[in-house]
Amino acid sequence: MRFRDVVLAELDKLRTLPAVVTSAVLTVLVTVGLAGLVAPVESGLRAVEYGQAGVVLLGVLAVGGEYADGQVRTTLLSVPRRGLLLAGKGVAYLVVASLTAVSAVGGVAAVLPGVGVGPAAGAVVYLVLVGFFAHAVATLTRDVVGALVAVLTLVLLVSPLLAAVTRVAEYLPGRVGAQLYRTTAADVPGAAVLCAWVVVAGAVAAAAFVRRDA
Repeated sequence: MRFRDVVLAELDKLRTLPAVVTSAVLTVLVTVGLAGLVAPVESGLRAVEYGQAGVVLLGVLAVGGEYADGQVRTTLLSVPRRGLLLAGKGVAYLVVASLTAVSAVGGVAAVLPGVGVGPAAGAVVYLVLVGFFAHAVATLTRDVVGALVAVLTLVLLVSPLLAAVTRVAEYLPGRVGAQLYRTTAADVPGAAVLCAWVVVAGAVAAAAFVRRDA
């Protein structure tokens, strides 16, 4: 099977999963709704901190859902080349997450016209990358609930708590990612650190996916 066919098949799966569609829609509505409740631009973009739960769920469901119902075995029979399959799943997630993130941040910009292009672009990048990080964690754990709890705990609870006691917390995904949309200038170092988290998690997950049994 060609890579294009794998991507299209994975996109079709995501399109027909009610949980994925619901997560995408709620991510947009919640993010825009929270932004509409506040006037300051910075506070509006900080609604992304809550909207990120939706893209994290998208990332987890894009790969973890098949482990929950055992469908992954059927998928592997159709696409025995595991590296090709995982790459297809990743691209399919990126398409859905990018559309969701652009819609959510675009909605915030419509509610709060003063939102700058730089912070808005940073918010989109952060949402897509934090969801991709969750995608990697779900691939590694093969557990929807476990991956969801682990990632949300890291970005919403552990990062803020550690930030109060150590500067090391500034390098955790949630903290470094927030700088992408809280500042007016492009935070290239922050983006690089966040990408490093995604690359390392993705590499470990890919190695595990290719080598172990379904």
